[in-house]
Parts: sequence; C-alpha cells; structure tokens
Amino acid sequence: MKYSHFMQGVLLSAVVVTAVSPHSFAAASTQLGDRMDSAARLSVSSSAESPAAPASSTATLGTAFVQVAAGNYYSVGLRADGSVWTWGRNLLGELGIPDTTAVSSMVAPVRLNTLPPLNSIATDGYGYQLGVARDGTVWEWGSRPGYVRETQVPRALPGLSGISQVTTLQKYSFGLGSDGSVKAWMRDQKSGDSGQPISVSGLKNIVQLQSTSDYIYALDSTGSVWKLTVNASENQLHLSVPVRIQGLPALKQISMQHAYDAYGVDSSGKVWNWSTQASSSTGKLYVKPVSIQPSLQVRNVYASPG
Repeated sequence: MKYSHFMQGVLLSAVVVTAVSPHSFAAASTQLGDRMDSAARLSVSSSAESPAAPASSTATLGTAFVQVAAGNYYSVGLRADGSVWTWGRNLLGELGIPDTTAVSSMVAPVRLNTLPPLNSIATDGYGYQLGVARDGTVWEWGSRPGYVRETQVPRALPGLSGISQVTTLQKYSFGLGSDGSVKAWMRDQKSGDSGQPISVSGLKNIVQLQSTSDYIYALDSTGSVWKLTVNASENQLHLSVPVRIQGLPALKQISMQHAYDAYGVDSSGKVWNWSTQASSSTGKLYVKPVSIQPSLQVRNVYASPG
C-alpha cells in the first residue's frame, strides 16, 4: 500500500510492503530509479497502516529487499539475507556481471554470486558500486573508468576493515568505521584501482555519511551535521577542515539533494530542509531550516539531485 504526493519538488510517500517477488520488485524499482533523481522520498511509519505480515509471507522474509540504490538507468538491491541483485542498463559494465560484452541490459534482477553477505550498498550513480560486508570489509563492482563496456567484477578493497557504512563519488569514497571514525580513499581514473585509505581528522562519533558533488556531510551522535570538501591533484587526496553547520535542530538522519541543499529527520520524526553557504570554511546557513509536512512522522528521507 502506498500513499504519495508532490510538494515543492519533493515526493512524499508512505509505503507498506509485506512480501515482494523479484520480478514485481524489478518493475517497480526500475520505475522508481528513473524518477528518484528528481525528488526526495520520505518513508513514513504508521502502526495504523502497517498490518502484520501474513504467515504465508514468513518464508520470504529473507528475500525481501531492504535497500535499493538507483543509478543512471540501472539499480542495485540488497536483500535481507545479504545477497545483492542488480538490473537495468549494462552498456558501461554498470552491473558488475562478468559477461559484459554479451549483455547490454538486464530486465529482471540478477544476483552477484561472488559477493559475501552485505549489510549495506552505495553507488556513485554512474556505474560504480560499493558494499559493506557483514565482517566489516568493503567490496566494489561496476564500471571501470577509462574502459568501454568492461566491468569490475566484485572484489574486496585492501586496507579497509571494521567499516559500517560507505558513500562514493566518481573519484573518491568514504567509509564510516564502527568506532565513529571516517576513512577516505581515491579511485584511479585510468586503472580503476583504489588507493590506500587515509583517516579523516576532525570527525569523531559519526553515525552517518552522505556525499554529493565534491562535498561530504557527516552526522554525529549528538545530532550535529558537519561538512567538508574533497578534491585531488597529482594523485593526492585533499580534504578541507570539517566545519559544523550552525542553526540546525538535532537530527537522526540526513540526505543531500545538492551540494548546498539538504534534508534531515529529527528525533520526533519531523523533516527539515535547509541550504548552506557555498564556502567550505563556514558552517553558516544560506537558507534557515524549514519544516516539511510537519504533521507527518517520518523515519527516513531520501533526496537526489534533479
């Protein structure tokens, strides 16, 4: 059962799912992926609208999709059992399946069998994916920069362990450690190989990471939001000093729509939207926080540029 409406370019939706088959999910999620890059999506919880799953669906709970990452004409889904499924366009090797030259697209989800069970997935939106395994290691797959119609099949990244979440851009990636620390590393745009991760100073007790353009946003355990910029020159990764964004309520989850525009959910379930100044050295707001649909109690908000 789904309820949704648009407001100021933001898609608000309440979704209740009991059991989903791979084929029906493929059709629904491919359509969602095509439109996710023009809206922010709110996932709303309501006990009155969330009936218990029937007994007949109990056996399928392990195959229910718990996370979807949508890119340009392709999608990646993570099931509750930790398996990863991918579908959509594969012209640039986006899907991570080895027979790239013979398969230009997949209509129904196909499983990446060489991946271990994962806890979370992330995409840069242009064909490159990362995943965090249940043992805290980080895996990559998808398009290889500088190569046409060649794919990187799933492989573990060296030098990374104890990771709980990842976020990735086209050239840079970041990992959140289980201790609240943050790691950063580059991806060579010729070979496709990832460099040695470095520790990001100035960030601690982080619980969530978000990336967009050349900006990284981090939410800490007190509900404060931090931002920093990232760039590279001569194969060296350069990070600005993280600054705390001032004037925000304490938040429990964030999602970035553009480099300067963002959404967040506070502990009461209220959604906020704000804009920051372009300078990387200031945490001042350009537009003060505005409550979006204050009558709703929201669990998560997802925003994408559009």
